[in-house]
Amino acid sequence: MCGLLILKHLRNVSDETVVLQWGENAYYQYFCGQLEFTPKEPCDASDLVHFRKRIGEKLQIDIVGGTDFPQDLTPYSLVIHCGACMFNRKYVLSRIELARKQNIPMTNYGVAIAFLNGILDRIEY
Repeated sequence: MCGLLILKHLRNVSDETVVLQWGENAYYQYFCGQLEFTPKEPCDASDLVHFRKRIGEKLQIDIVGGTDFPQDLTPYSLVIHCGACMFNRKYVLSRIELARKQNIPMTNYGVAIAFLNGILDRIEY
């Protein structure tokens, strides 16, 4: 559900549209952690309304890129970072350090998606 909400926000579309597009778009499905393409909608659009009610109206998603990364992270409860394929190690570590100094948890979207899909619970150490 979180992936659908992020896609809805990114594409600026309705609940109905993002659910319909998910069933037609392998990239959407991969972004949401789906391992294989499934040519059907993941849920009813009304499920997104119920999910938003459960997580609360205070959910805010800010999408920034490149140098738009805010220096003040205190308004945020969590930072979900991209995979950083276009950044060097030093640049990514500086962002991690910035979040650490402000006591803001940070992860990348791959780990976040794995967590939301219960994959992390299946890891054996």
